[in-house]
Amino acid sequence: FPVTIQSGGNTGQHAFWLFGSNKLNAGHNGNWNTVVSTTTLSLNTWYCGAVTFNTTNGWRLYLNGTQEATSVSTTTFTGTGDIQLGRYQTGNNYTGRIAIAQVYNRVLSGAEILQNYNAQKSRFGL
Repeated sequence: FPVTIQSGGNTGQHAFWLFGSNKLNAGHNGNWNTVVSTTTLSLNTWYCGAVTFNTTNGWRLYLNGTQEATSVSTTTFTGTGDIQLGRYQTGNNYTGRIAIAQVYNRVLSGAEILQNYNAQKSRFGL
């Protein structure tokens, strides 16, 4: 069953989540699997996931500082409401641990995502 890591508030227009295949997924506007990680995640293991989107280049999904998936879809986000961490509306609750959550008002480069991963990974034995 799906568990939500981050969602776009009460309208449900955006999601970064872990689906039944134990892979990270991200998307919006009903296309919740626009990008899907190639790595299958294991229980009791720390991971650093990141996703970026812009209307020029589309989607990029990263796991442990490495880009794993891309999509050229540039359909914009139309939702309103608060960003929710660890749930979608009142369901799909994430029962794992989220050590660090960061939201930026700009798209990070792959180098910046790798830099963030490298700066924090020793805290989690990565």
